[in-house]
Amino acid sequence: MDISPGEWQDAASEMKISDFLSSKWCRKALTPEAQAAIVRGLPGWRRRIRNAGILEKSGQLWRALTGQGTSNKEKVLIAGALLYLMTPVDAIPDLVPVVGWLDDLGVAGLVLGYLSRKMESVSGTDSDCGT
Repeated sequence: MDISPGEWQDAASEMKISDFLSSKWCRKALTPEAQAAIVRGLPGWRRRIRNAGILEKSGQLWRALTGQGTSNKEKVLIAGALLYLMTPVDAIPDLVPVVGWLDDLGVAGLVLGYLSRKMESVSGTDSDCGT
């Protein structure tokens, strides 16, 4: 089955932040072990990744996670998204060429979009989540 990036983004946009916040990824993100795994593993993971879109999104998520003014709820969302990105076996395994990264981009885009809208509503201006 061929799914275009636009079709995947349409499907991913139907997921709500509340859905992702209640996912196993965000529940796992609450644990100290998972938080340590992100800090310890993200730099090495980023060196192995060749997908420019994933690298860009993971960098934006990291900057939002470590930046000032990020609430605890937002940190859980970001950590959950980073765990999802770093885990090769998720909704669509990353080993599947091209398509394997689409779900990762969808989750990262969902969380970054939420953070951007949240920042816009607070500041009244456009925001790029610290990038």
